[in-house]
Amino acid sequence: MSTKTIGKQGPSGADYASLQTQFSRYDRTTFSGFVYDRADLGRRYTVELLVDGEPYMSSLCDEFVTELADAGIGDGRFGFTFNVQDEVGASAAIIEARLANIGGVVGAPIRCDVAAPDAQWHRIGEIKWAGGLRFEGWLAQDLDEDIEILIAERPVMTVKPTGWTNVARGGEFGVGRRIDFHLPEHFADGACAGCRHGR
Repeated sequence: MSTKTIGKQGPSGADYASLQTQFSRYDRTTFSGFVYDRADLGRRYTVELLVDGEPYMSSLCDEFVTELADAGIGDGRFGFTFNVQDEVGASAAIIEARLANIGGVVGAPIRCDVAAPDAQWHRIGEIKWAGGLRFEGWLAQDLDEDIEILIAERPVMTVKPTGWTNVARGGEFGVGRRIDFHLPEHFADGACAGCRHGR
């Protein structure tokens, strides 16, 4: 993986024609999206959040995005998440995301005078095999507790969500609490035919 260093000169159409971006509002204070370059999936971009035209914070686009991974787009790690203070979400007029240093627009600016969407989930989470003994996935944003990993209905280990990850399903796009863990080494003999998680 390489991190793209971008100069302060404006982007040319040819250089950035292959960029794909998205920017969405998950709830009143949470904004998320992704940036990736179809021509170079090893690049990572930095995005800056602007509140009413003023820089507020920045983030490297390296969070896992389920929708992109499912579509076979690189390793799926092109997402970003911003959590603003309550008073910012309540008083801002426009919140937007731009590529740091060059100002390219990421997705479309979001009007904050429009009611924020309800943060609802059809499922509380998902875990997928990531190769070897590693599994990764997400839990709904409002869940901040340890989960128990079971194999063949037997408890194996306890995992605590760490950080945030982008989650997209169909027309829905939001953020969840990230899960990333490795099973104990004795499962490397191929005996693990499947696993699920329990709360």
